[in-house]
Amino acid sequence: MRDVADILNTYRKRKSDRAPAIAQMKEVSDTYSGKLVVPLPEMDRDEKAAVANLVQQGIDQTGMRVASTMFSLEYPALRPGIKVSEKKARVRRDATLGWHARAGMGLKIRRRARFLLAYGTSPVLVKPRMGKDDQKNERYIPWWDIRDPLGTFPAACLDPEDLVPPDVIFSYVRGREWLASMYPDQMRRLNANAASSSFEVVEYVDADECVTFVVGDPESASQFGGETHGTPHEVLERYPNRAEMPLCVMPGRITLGGVMGQFNQMIGMYEWQAKVMALNLIGTERSIFPESWLVVPQGGTGEIIVQADAREGVVGVIEGGALTNVSPGVGPYASQTMSQLEYNQRATGSVPSEFGGQAGSNVRTGKRGSQVLSAAVDFPIQEIQEIIERSVEAENRIAVATAKAYEKRSVSLHVPGRGAVEYTPEHFESDVNFVRYAYAGADANGLTIQVGQKIGLETISRHTAMELDPLIKDVELEHDRILAEKVETAFWSSVQTMAADPNSPLTPLDLANLSKLIVTDKMDSYVAFQKVHEDAQKRQAEKVQADAMAQQGAPGAMPGPEGMPGVQGAAGASPEAQPSIAPPAAGVTNLSSLMTQLRRPNMPLAAEAKAGV
Repeated sequence: MRDVADILNTYRKRKSDRAPAIAQMKEVSDTYSGKLVVPLPEMDRDEKAAVANLVQQGIDQTGMRVASTMFSLEYPALRPGIKVSEKKARVRRDATLGWHARAGMGLKIRRRARFLLAYGTSPVLVKPRMGKDDQKNERYIPWWDIRDPLGTFPAACLDPEDLVPPDVIFSYVRGREWLASMYPDQMRRLNANAASSSFEVVEYVDADECVTFVVGDPESASQFGGETHGTPHEVLERYPNRAEMPLCVMPGRITLGGVMGQFNQMIGMYEWQAKVMALNLIGTERSIFPESWLVVPQGGTGEIIVQADAREGVVGVIEGGALTNVSPGVGPYASQTMSQLEYNQRATGSVPSEFGGQAGSNVRTGKRGSQVLSAAVDFPIQEIQEIIERSVEAENRIAVATAKAYEKRSVSLHVPGRGAVEYTPEHFESDVNFVRYAYAGADANGLTIQVGQKIGLETISRHTAMELDPLIKDVELEHDRILAEKVETAFWSSVQTMAADPNSPLTPLDLANLSKLIVTDKMDSYVAFQKVHEDAQKRQAEKVQADAMAQQGAPGAMPGPEGMPGVQGAAGASPEAQPSIAPPAAGVTNLSSLMTQLRRPNMPLAAEAKAGV
């Protein structure tokens, strides 16, 4: 158990070491949020930026393109070919997809992509969270908590590719009222200035424990709750980490060293562009309202008796001189400088003009426009997506350890597109998982076009195309649906063929009954057809049985003495009215001829040989 004072000292040391990077992040955040103020000290005034915010445009557009396609998830079976092992692998995959759906992974990826582009890192804390599953049972479910990079201070890792630091310290601010309502005892003991409305909260997470404490004001004692207190910090929560592994993942952009966002180098050029624009606006304003100068003859004196005011209709009066208006001209250099600065920003931050809905002036064809856009943004998108792949793999391992450690009962979760999945800790016999983007570096629009072209060239299979399609969340499920639709099409085609055949056992009455069962009774089409077919078979069997009984002369199948005349067995029926034996069918005649041809080489009977039969 680590001492809180030691954690606080470590936090302050990391905060001091990370101050330059945090300052850059803060500068990017202010520029993105439009909080940048252009100081003009030589004019004693401040101006808001009045130029296009290419930093915000680049972060949002690139981030949305990164998140426009979703990754696929795979848990390999420990024993391929063994149904039990493969079923557990499917349950692990479905359970993880259920966790992602509960946490809103789609929107979180959009926020994380922006953090990676703007700040160079995107920390996420995977922790247990109590919630209700699909069966309304209270269960611990892994939860993805996206943290602000400006308040995250991880321990150093020896390997820069290691995304999971051994411990992480988070800091954030909470209001006095909230802290007093949630932790009244701790706040009564805390050394807090009465004028302070908010306090710094520090959270420490490692493989052994999680500690959260509030930091007071060590330099003053105050009256809080009517008593004088002096503790420098108070522990709010402290509990062991049952997962027994670090819970935070810290993905970062690949740089030559340190944390750096993609748009850090644009801030200076954006400030200069805003400043030149402000000066240009001031010059334009002065040219609209010319300066008035009093010209006094040499050796004479001049005085303005009444200041002219055209808006109020006041006529100016001058004595001993003349009034001259001077309009300062606005040169073309400001617009030229702003255009050059905008070009430099776009080249530095990979922000093509297409991000703003405009085509480049030197682009003449759609193909060339696609090439220019692809060269500017595809590779940054590919890198961010591959970083997210590695990060989510590590997060899933933490989530598996959390699920096994915090919940021993069965949990039922809904999986989008696959229904509900029920899992227990026994299903997680391994945490090995693979996260892959279908085509890292391509957005949704470009991916669809490329996949369609490759299918036309017959260089990929349709199954692979389904894996690459961003709209298909589950390839196996979609494949099963396609096969089911093909079977359904063939089924109804055969039903239509049977309905058109006059010798078919299905009568128009059967077809009407089939339509009623499907439309009115809402019965499944296959079940309805099976029922109608069974009824038709039963009716046909009854008819065949009745015909057989009639041919055998069964009393029950023959009309009695009161039967109609002319029918076999009826009273008064004449012999001429009796039915004669029907001629043999064509098939019987053909069979007899075939048997004769087969016997001809070995005819043992002389009579047959003589007759030449």
